[in-house]
Amino acid sequence: MYKGLVVKNLINKYVIIDLSQKKTIIAQPKGKIKDFNKKNITTKSLYHCPIKIGDIVEYEFKYNNFFIINIQTRKNELERPHIVNIDQVLLIFSLTEPKIDFKLLDKFLIILQRLNIKIILIFTKKDLINQEQFQYIKNQLSYYEKWYSVIYINAKQKNNINYIIEQLKNKITIMAGQTGVGKSTLFNNLTSLKVKTQPISIRSFKGKHTTTSSQLYMCHQGYLADTPGFSKLTISNLKTNEIKNFYPDFNSISEQCFFGNNCLHIEEKKCKIIENYQKGLITKSRYLNYLFLVKQNKNNTN
Repeated sequence: MYKGLVVKNLINKYVIIDLSQKKTIIAQPKGKIKDFNKKNITTKSLYHCPIKIGDIVEYEFKYNNFFIINIQTRKNELERPHIVNIDQVLLIFSLTEPKIDFKLLDKFLIILQRLNIKIILIFTKKDLINQEQFQYIKNQLSYYEKWYSVIYINAKQKNNINYIIEQLKNKITIMAGQTGVGKSTLFNNLTSLKVKTQPISIRSFKGKHTTTSSQLYMCHQGYLADTPGFSKLTISNLKTNEIKNFYPDFNSISEQCFFGNNCLHIEEKKCKIIENYQKGLITKSRYLNYLFLVKQNKNNTN
């Protein structure tokens, strides 16, 4: 029996990299793949997609073919695209064209923190704005630096690329972000592959999707994947009163609220979060985005 990492789906067959020998093989699932260790799995979802990119599987060689016989327990799972066992995410936004959407940023952070995934924030296209514009945006983003690694890159000069490369070793890393922020350009800079890139539409400042499916690529002693469809994820499967739990800036002081951890930080009396927002200790956009996401989630779940 051997162990391998699933890196690509070939429809009913899977490309696997053996964990000990690092050789690549193609295997197919055997039977129902017994002992499928996934909590809360439904029969329907097991039938449609029992094996996902990032799975650690056990396989054997019989009858001149490789067969997957078991899937090991997953530590996390991204619904769209279907990637599991993620160690970290390079969450990518551009400083311009398109400008940073802070609502989208905060929503992505909630989704990823819920999965207990390390987040590295990367902001591209530094070369397309002047120093004054950069300093203004950097001041806005300095609030996030208290809880996340924040990196600014210039695709032409490739500054800070070496730091990102160092973070990839021995990890499964995915790249995520809205369309047109330079994910494919960064991917090309990190790998020897040449993923097709698309220019930005001047009219809409939105790029065309250049990635259609996910797979893991061996990259700097780790594995790297782009994530088409990630920007379509929602927080609708979260209860409204759970959203606050994925704000590290709230969690550090929420126990000081009059209602403690039961406080929703919306209109409750003696709320420490509201108090800090009014004092400017929590940025305006961060708190207003929280109210927006709570209201949106409440409307979607009613």
